Amino acid sequence: MSTKRGRTGAKRAQTSANRGRPMRKPVSRTPVWVGPAAVAAVVALVVATFLVIRWYTTPLAPNYLGGEFCPYCAAERWPLIIALSRFGMFSGLQATSSSSTIEYPNTPTFTFRNATYTSQYIDFRGIESSDRDRKPLQSPTAAEQQLFNKYDAQGTIPFVDLGNRYVFVGSMYLPDALAGKSWQVVANDLQEPSSVQAKAIIGSANLLTAAICKMTSDQPATVCSSTTIQDLEKKLG
Repeated sequence: MSTKRGRTGAKRAQTSANRGRPMRKPVSRTPVWVGPAAVAAVVALVVATFLVIRWYTTPLAPNYLGGEFCPYCAAERWPLIIALSRFGMFSGLQATSSSSTIEYPNTPTFTFRNATYTSQYIDFRGIESSDRDRKPLQSPTAAEQQLFNKYDAQGTIPFVDLGNRYVFVGSMYLPDALAGKSWQVVANDLQEPSSVQAKAIIGSANLLTAAICKMTSDQPATVCSSTTIQDLEKKLG
């Protein structure tokens, strides 16, 4: 997936096949299927291959690269969608699951292949490099591939690049948090702040939100001024 250039943008999330992102529109908050209480869930993350790098460059829009077959990408899409939905609105998201023939089979998730994203704050571009059967699907542009090669030399997916300033490589929690669950069950679990799913997914979404807020100069205030997000921004530096 990828993101367009926003007012104070954040750009780029890419993922590869390794294991282990004019008219004023209303800002979409956390999706309606996530209970309000869950938004304040404590950041208690089970970290898989997770890396944050700060790059002192001109902010761009957020980009994401992943594959529909990949369970780590499946896990990462949940917090990424929640975080981005706090700054704008998705349309065309489709429920799916990771491959049934790989570790963490059938991890419930979404796909960005037909999705569009609108926001008055940031632009986003998401790239699904291959489908659930590992057949080629979408390709990054030459410029996107160059950034992917620069910041993720091992070609690990999922890969999320926020304006070349914050880079998230790999899923931020292990896909086994979603094991054996349907899309709807995971959505229901997010309404309970003490659930493993809420702590992993909402906690990860809050960290992504804080990184984006750093790039939008804390706009919108309704999202970025919360104590949780402000505390995370300080930790990001």
